[in-house]
Amino acid sequence: LLPSNELYGGYGGETASAWAVAGNIAVSREALLFYSYQRRGAALEASAGSGRFSLQAFSVNSMPRSGFDGDYILPGDASDRTNGISTEWVVVDKRFELGGAFVDGKSAFGGDGYSPQFDPLIYGGDSWNLSVDSRWFDDSLWIHVERAASDFDADGLGTGLPSASDDAIQAMLQLSSSGELGTGPFEYWSAVLQHSKVGRDFYSLGNLSLPGNVEANSAWLQGGFTSVVVDVEVSMEKTNPDNNPLFPTQTLDRAGMNLAWSPASLNQDTGAWKLLGAPSLSAWAYRSDSSQPDSDALLAGFDVDNSTNDSGVSLNFARDALNWSIEYGLVDYDDHSMTVIDNGFIVYEPYSDSRNRHLSIAASWQASERIALDLFLQRNTLEETDFGDEYRTINYGVSGNFLLVPGKLSLFTSYSKGKDRNLF
Repeated sequence: LLPSNELYGGYGGETASAWAVAGNIAVSREALLFYSYQRRGAALEASAGSGRFSLQAFSVNSMPRSGFDGDYILPGDASDRTNGISTEWVVVDKRFELGGAFVDGKSAFGGDGYSPQFDPLIYGGDSWNLSVDSRWFDDSLWIHVERAASDFDADGLGTGLPSASDDAIQAMLQLSSSGELGTGPFEYWSAVLQHSKVGRDFYSLGNLSLPGNVEANSAWLQGGFTSVVVDVEVSMEKTNPDNNPLFPTQTLDRAGMNLAWSPASLNQDTGAWKLLGAPSLSAWAYRSDSSQPDSDALLAGFDVDNSTNDSGVSLNFARDALNWSIEYGLVDYDDHSMTVIDNGFIVYEPYSDSRNRHLSIAASWQASERIALDLFLQRNTLEETDFGDEYRTINYGVSGNFLLVPGKLSLFTSYSKGKDRNLF
């Protein structure tokens, strides 16, 4: 992790404030253009005292920096510079809030820790977005809509293909019992419906990890009772949403449920709970199905037709100084894909069906204000059912945290050991 260094200077008043910032610059907006974006450089920030308007303009290094040099404050290399502006405006309190951003810059393939040699290939472009947020029923309903677009050269400026323009959209509807919609049959609940579609050629220097050429829809519901919490999730992802014949189309469908229980009232000083601690239980079951049209197998170089069932249960006990848990999980993988042959050569063979069983036991003991100990034992067994092969792994260990001088000096030590055994 890089150290965080910031230098502020500016004016703060009742009606407005403005600041100049140098050092580690973080863009506060989380959107299609930015995700956990932080770089070294400089920024100007301004906001209204009422909180209805804010603006941030920045100039930062495109690649993360691990040292101090002349480009630390204002990037001097035009091929490693990102400039941008981000703003938020509350037009009508809660009912109509606007957000927008623009980012433009260049970067180089490579960077610190990537290659010991300088790579002169430069890529970059510009991106913008506009979002609308609206909240109703005392914040029980939240609507978010966002559109973004970019003109970006991803394979190198002046080389390969020219820059391409593309766009991305996302929409979200969030409902909850926190306001006027009420709790219904639950003590509390919340639900999220989300849709997103990102073009194949959409890029932003503030969010290069965003997957492209994919469309996703999801629904999530959480409902809480006196001692039980239920989470239900359904989602669908599809690559190549525009059905471009030059690219394969793959879909992933996922659905599942998580159930958590903890006693609403329990006397830990009586019965078995005095020895074991306060119990809590969670159980889950999820299923994923991946598929691809048979006609796309040669185009992709492999076939996709499989399903995964993931289920398990976890039992936890908690006391004032001692917490311990035991967990068992089971993952079944079924592959129905077919062998792919091109010009008489096998280019893909299906994977074996498999069953993965996992058992873990863990304990944490706060021996005193200065001593904390943790122990764990894990056993994992993977069986390839088509071949009868089995892979077994056992890991166990202990760690301790010792506070030698409060607030000044502490010692952490750990020991672990693993053992593998393969049966063919």
